[in-house]
Amino acid sequence: MFRVKGMRTICPFWATHKEDKMKKLKWAIWANVDNDGCIHSVSGELEIQMSNSQGTARPLLFDNSGSKPFGIDQVRFAPGEGVALHTHVGSHFLLVTRGFGKLTYYDEEYDMYPGFCYCIESGDPHAIDAAKDSELVLVAVGNDHRDADSHERLEIVEP
Repeated sequence: MFRVKGMRTICPFWATHKEDKMKKLKWAIWANVDNDGCIHSVSGELEIQMSNSQGTARPLLFDNSGSKPFGIDQVRFAPGEGVALHTHVGSHFLLVTRGFGKLTYYDEEYDMYPGFCYCIESGDPHAIDAAKDSELVLVAVGNDHRDADSHERLEIVEP
């Protein structure tokens, strides 16, 4: 067990995933846990600049053993940044793990905050904006998954 500023974690952030060849277990860590059992999500810019978005991302898990690829990424938007109205191939679930922002889904706006999760079905237009004074970090779980820096991941659409 490693200690990071008083927090417990199984491995440091830079070693976020592992594939156990014997059991074919794929796992990842997207947060630290403090001594009180509280989760602390990652903060700051992630490794990959997303295509067609101001966000950065870190791939957590990927599986292509089924008929469509399935993946989990951590996505981060700096304060005041986001991604314009867009669509994806494949449905995805998103869970806010840090910060605040707005989700625009069709013509409706929803507040985003830690613990808020939502589902976007394939082809549904939506936009994400971090609050001006807060970064926004999400865990995104999607089917028919595309890499964060792929031009095929999302398509910007007109409002």
